[in-house]
Amino acid sequence: WTAYRSDPKTGLPIGKPVTIKLTDNSQAIRRESRNYKRIKSGLFRGEFVEKIEFLSDIEVVGAKEEEEDGGSSANMLEGKSVLVLEKGLMDLQEYMYQRDRVGLSSRAMRDAAHSAGKCIQAIHSSNMVWTDLKTDN
Repeated sequence: WTAYRSDPKTGLPIGKPVTIKLTDNSQAIRRESRNYKRIKSGLFRGEFVEKIEFLSDIEVVGAKEEEEDGGSSANMLEGKSVLVLEKGLMDLQEYMYQRDRVGLSSRAMRDAAHSAGKCIQAIHSSNMVWTDLKTDN
């Protein structure tokens, strides 16, 4: 999901958008959170999206009472784990759709390959292997 932080007084969206990853698989998302930390402390500090928050096994206060009163969207969070990240500008797949799937110019192709290579180098320099390389990553 894409969301925004809210102004504490007005509740209105403020700042840059964030990406929210919500899952039942707390072990996988916990591992992803740790991986962000490892890459952030590697060779390419400050060059990737920021991890903002990790919440494990969410307990929604009052969720059971709300369920008895007809349900609530808060119930969908119960027991889930959440990773909140700064939202990147766009991924390669989104960029291609914006271009109506027209191929990239030589320069744009080099830039995309350079960015992908930099990501792989950052991951490898953190003693990890990227096994899920695709356009929407």
